[in-house]
Order: sequence, then structure tokens, then C-alpha cells
Amino acid sequence: MSVLQEVTTASRGSADARSIRDIASARRSVGEPLVDRTVERKPPQLCRIWRIVGLWLRRRHDRHMLRSLSVRDVHDFCPRLSEAEAEMNKPFWRA
Repeated sequence: MSVLQEVTTASRGSADARSIRDIASARRSVGEPLVDRTVERKPPQLCRIWRIVGLWLRRRHDRHMLRSLSVRDVHDFCPRLSEAEAEMNKPFWRA
């Protein structure tokens, strides 16, 4: 029986109505978890989504910085200007 079920049955007027703290401490002594573990599956999914968004923002920023460089600066690290232009014109979601 979950903690919520125990509390609701206890609050319906049974003779041995216990507080939530008593129920929780009884659960802790038994070793049963107080929290449903299925809720913990969502943060890793959100973390993956935010990593992708962060990667897209970084690509967008890097390509914007590449556009702001002069042709001479681009030639310092990329001998062919066409490669740099191709990288500049890519959408942020493409690697």
C-alpha cells in the first residue's frame, strides 16, 4: 500500500489514524522507498534535449563568428574559402 493510500484510509476516520510523518517513518524503517522512481526517468531525457539545444546554440554562435571574420583571417585556418563559406551557410542543426 502506498503512502498516499495509507494517508487517505487513515483520514477517512479509522480508529488508528496516523499522521503522514508516522507513516513515512514507518516506511523508512521498513526500507520501502517514499518516492515513485518513475519520476526520475524524465531528467535524463531533459538533459539530452538541453544538450542538443546547447550544441545548436554553439554551432549558431560559431558560424556567426566565422561570418564576422575577414577573408584574410579565414585563410589563416582554412586554405580554401569555399569550404569556409559552405560551413558559414549551413543551418545550425547540421554538423
